[in-house]
Amino acid sequence: MRGISGGFKGAFKSLVNDIRTTLLSELEQACYQRYSLNARDRNKVELSYQEQLEYNRLFTWLDDPCRFHSNWQTNLKDLIKERAYTLTNRLVILMQLECRDLRKVKLISQGVEKSAFRTDQEFFVALTKGDDRGFHFILQQVWDQLALELPALFEYNEVHECIPIPGPTLLWLIDRLNAEGLEDVWLDDTTTGWLYQYWND
Repeated sequence: MRGISGGFKGAFKSLVNDIRTTLLSELEQACYQRYSLNARDRNKVELSYQEQLEYNRLFTWLDDPCRFHSNWQTNLKDLIKERAYTLTNRLVILMQLECRDLRKVKLISQGVEKSAFRTDQEFFVALTKGDDRGFHFILQQVWDQLALELPALFEYNEVHECIPIPGPTLLWLIDRLNAEGLEDVWLDDTTTGWLYQYWND
């Protein structure tokens, strides 16, 4: 079993700290914007049918008496942390699978612009017009496939899905994972363990 050397540990820790700070901030902002959570009068808030469904689902979870905190704002912060970590953990695992050639299609391990999804985008024109360039959709297909073997890590979570991930944030994250000097990290057996430790430091 390999182990990350000191230099790579420092680079990876810096990466994880950067990702965590950015995701927690941008996911919270996106959530407040999508559902107008700062609105004083909810009766004046106009949500689409889908947004209203997700808002109701989200607050059923946030206001559940079994939650650790008594106020929804703190429960939301905890949920955003879970959502951000789950996304990062999944992408790290996918990076490892691709870099070890355990998945032949290089979806994220060459960055957004060189992704196999982008180079073959003529087959996915309708999907690539959004601000996420279709990556939300294609990644969900990957998660569903991996969930057949690793349900605890990749199974669909309808509450997590109520926390929106902005398209530009997702693209930034994919490219951030492709930073120079991290190549050995994706070949290391202990990377996911270090991710958990650095995320929770």
